[in-house]
Amino acid sequence: MKLKRGYKRYILMLFTVFVIGLFAFMAVPGGATYFDGNFTNVIVRGMAHYLGASPIVLEGDTTNDYQTTVAVTDPTADRTFTLPNYSGAAMLSALTTNAPDVANSVWGSSNGLTYEGATANDYETTITPTDPTADRTITIPNDSGTIALATGADDAATAVWFEDNTITAEGATANDHETSIAFTDPTADRTVTVPDADVNLANVGIFTIALSVNGQETTTLDPAAMFQMPFAATLLEVSVAARDIDTSDGNEEYSVDIEEAGTTVLSAAISITADATAVVGTVSDSAIADNAAIEVVLTLGGTTPAIDDLTVLLTFQK
Repeated sequence: MKLKRGYKRYILMLFTVFVIGLFAFMAVPGGATYFDGNFTNVIVRGMAHYLGASPIVLEGDTTNDYQTTVAVTDPTADRTFTLPNYSGAAMLSALTTNAPDVANSVWGSSNGLTYEGATANDYETTITPTDPTADRTITIPNDSGTIALATGADDAATAVWFEDNTITAEGATANDHETSIAFTDPTADRTVTVPDADVNLANVGIFTIALSVNGQETTTLDPAAMFQMPFAATLLEVSVAARDIDTSDGNEEYSVDIEEAGTTVLSAAISITADATAVVGTVSDSAIADNAAIEVVLTLGGTTPAIDDLTVLLTFQK
């Protein structure tokens, strides 16, 4: 029996509706609609369940032998991945088990990146930025090494920071004054060794020159001792002492003066009034020039003065 052309189209339409309906109502447990096969340009609205370890394969713009596969690790509980309302590229990890709290994993946390470390435990390292007040850039150098930590922001109280070949320390008070350690460009490898001891940098470069007038002296000596400065330095202190002085007549006088090129550098000559007792003078001119001639002038007075083993200590800072 031949069917008219209109009936043929009607029967073909009914068959098409039947096939589509068959796919639409083949329900799997849980109420989801089940599709088995490969589909191109399919739009899915609502919830879709994709089965298998690699349920989504993306061909890309070119039909060839290379595809991108979205693989799923077998879940042990319900998991949810939320796609943000933003355009961008995904941050990839070479660690297939890159989940929070898994050994060696890295994950994003609130305003930071969190690193688990080699051991999965309750302790992680989080890198988090302080809320910026302007655009900031942290540059990682093209070198291997360990990051040196600074304390606080630049110019903050007790902060330490690094800049332009310099280490800068703010100090306890945040102000316009800092202490900086700068490095002169070396011409060879240099090593600065910090000793295993308490060191006051104010004492660095301090040295003492000891001058002795041995034996007994009974008359004024000008000079009693002398030397030439090897370099310019600051005179910090002058102290003198004698092992024994004669005071039998009661009018003996003993004094020591320090002169640079014939001019005193003390406010007044230092008087010695007792045996084996150091006396410190007052320095009035502390700037001692390079190659300056330094002389010790010993002045004696009284009836029978006699002084034994005079020692003069001059303390400088270079």
